[in-house]
Order: sequence, then C-alpha cells, then structure tokens
Amino acid sequence: MAGPALPAGPGPESALEVAAAEALRLAALDPTASRLLSRAVLDDARLAGRWDVVSTAERALGVAAMSVSELDLAVGSLRNAVRAGQRAGLSRCTGEARMSLASALVLRGRPAQARREIEAAIGELDGLAGARAGVQRAAILQELGRDDEALEGVRRALPVLRRAGDVEWATRALSNRSLIHVARRSFAAAELDLREATRLCEEHDLELPAAYAEQNLGWVRVQCGDVPAALRHFDAAQARYHRLGVVHGPLLLDRAEVLLSVRLLDEARDTAQAAVSAFEHQLRGAHLPEAQLLLSTVALVQGDPTAALAAAGAAASAFRRLGRTRSLTLARYAQLQARVVASPGGITPAQAARAADELAAAGWAVPALEARVLAGRLALARGNRPAARRHLALASRARLAGPADARARAWLA
Repeated sequence: MAGPALPAGPGPESALEVAAAEALRLAALDPTASRLLSRAVLDDARLAGRWDVVSTAERALGVAAMSVSELDLAVGSLRNAVRAGQRAGLSRCTGEARMSLASALVLRGRPAQARREIEAAIGELDGLAGARAGVQRAAILQELGRDDEALEGVRRALPVLRRAGDVEWATRALSNRSLIHVARRSFAAAELDLREATRLCEEHDLELPAAYAEQNLGWVRVQCGDVPAALRHFDAAQARYHRLGVVHGPLLLDRAEVLLSVRLLDEARDTAQAAVSAFEHQLRGAHLPEAQLLLSTVALVQGDPTAALAAAGAAASAFRRLGRTRSLTLARYAQLQARVVASPGGITPAQAARAADELAAAGWAVPALEARVLAGRLALARGNRPAARRHLALASRARLAGPADARARAWLA
C-alpha cells in the first residue's frame, strides 16, 4: 500500500523522510526490504522528534507485515503509526495510517473497528490520498458483502488514481472490482479489469499486485468452467507468491474449490485444510470461516459427516461473531446437510423447508432450491406424499428462469 513520495528538504532529516517514503513504497512490493529500511529509520526519527517520519515508517512496517499475513504485527505497527501521526499533528499521516489499519482489522475479523477507522480516515484525507482511502473503504465494504457501495467507491476513485499515475492503487482497485463482477456473473467485465491490472503490473514490475491479478484471473476461469486454465493461472500466482515468501491462504481456498468441482476429493480436502491452517496461523479471521465452510463441504462429499458438522459449526460461530448474517445462513444449511447424512431420520421436512426459506431470503438461490428439494425428499421418505408434492412443486417453479445451475436443480425437483 504505497504512499506518496515525500519531498526532500535540506539537511540530514530529509534523508530520513525520503527513506521512510521508500520503505512505504516497497511495503507491498518487497516486504523484506521495506522492513529493513523502516527499522533503520525509526530510532533516528524518534531522536530527531520527526513524528511524521515515525508514522510513515511504522505504517510501512504494518503494511509489510500485512503483505505476508502477519496480522497481529500489522495491527500493532499501524496503531503506532496512527499515534505518531497524532503526535505530529498531521491529519494526512493519521488518515493514511488509519486506512491501512482498517484493512488489517477487517482481515483480522474485526469489521466494526475497521469501519470506524476507515470512516475516520476518509474525513482526514482528500485528493490522491482520499482516492486511496476510497479504494480501501471499497475493499472493506466488499469484505462485508456491500458490493453496490464498493462499486461506487471504486468508480469515484479510479479516475483520480489514473490522472495521478498511481499505478499500484489503480491495479488494486481493478482487481477488487473484478471480484464483484465475478459475483454478478459479469465475466467479460471482470476479465477486462484484470487484463488492464496485469498489463499495468508488468509495465511497472509490481510483483505482489500481479499475483493478486493472476489469482483473480484464475477465479474468472473457474466460474466459466475452464478448470485447466484456472489451475494454470493459480500455478502462476503461486509462483509469484513463492518468490516473495508469501503463503497466501485465499489462493489455497480457490484451488480447493476447483479440486472439489472436478471431484479430486483427497486433494481438495488437503488443500482446504491447508487453507484453514494458514488462516488460523495468520489470524485472518475474515477468511477463516470461508475455508471452514469449504472443508465441511468436501468432508460431506467424502462421506465424513462428523468432520463436516464440526467444520460447519466452526464456520457458523465465526460468521456470527463477524456479523455476516448472509454467510451464517449458508453455514447453518451446511450443518443441516451434515446432520441429514449422519442421521437421516433426525431432520424433519419442516426443518429443511425452513432452511430453504432462510436461504432464499438471504439471496442464496441454488442452496435454497437444494434445501427445498431436500424437504420434498425427506417428506417422501416419511410417506407424506402431499407434503413432498408441495415442496417439490415450489422448487420446480425455478426451472424456467434464473441461473443455469438453479434451473437444473428445479428440473430435478
């Protein structure tokens, strides 16, 4: 998360200022070099009373730690950066530190604190710094499922970044926006954003942003059903992460989902478990429940309802703590599915139908249809043909409209 280069002035203190700015520029590109440079600056900056430089160097340490998923270290350094900015009496330093802190907090699984920090940052920044804060705010809103607001934030920020020639933040905005396009099945728009991001990364030697863009290109290919191409993109992204010494849990999660889709179940389970372990080790509370939910799905397909129920329960608890009610609905359904496999007679048709209603209300069209079909099958197994016919008729209404995967399940009904 690079910041603006600070102007050099006369005297030895300007060298500290330039070094701190360079450490911040390197933080998301070469975290190891950034850390070395930041630590070399900090003691002299404190002795000189240059709290603006201290704030920049601490922010560089925080962003570098975040880049390698050391989130507790990141939060500590970024809180130090905020305090140093306040001590310097510079709203720019404080605001930029807050926006990086907000990113670390949302990854750490503290969305309410993240929202407070990013809103405070938005109030302290304008111009190019304000546009960067807007991209950061959009990413946080995206993590919280507020895609419309996130899209609007990127739409406002991108022209400012492009005019200023801020390539790194423009690529960040494009990569993030591509994922919203994917969620809305606008694959051509997603690929357009990612091709532009990749071109910018290659032209400016941005290795870590290039890895993100490569991974997202793989995810686009997944959604289009092109598994070999997706795995090629994931391999290329992994090679970039490896060169930077980064273990990137979201890439493991994406790969596990692809492996599941082609029924390479042992590999999918190992990879999903590796993603869970990575997120636990890195304290990435925002992403951990997604990995737990996928692990539950793989275990259930393998016929291991005990492991599936445990993983789904852990995901449900985490989503509840995060306030992600839409995802919580999906985790509860995963728990119900595991219980059906473990004890087919222990789940009633009414429970399955209630899950279908909750999923539909949360916008999960395909899982809602699955749950409605399940209600019909459970009713049929109990010999209650009128109830079975009612549930299956409700499900079958979706066969003539909506996404193809939903229509297919409706025809099954």
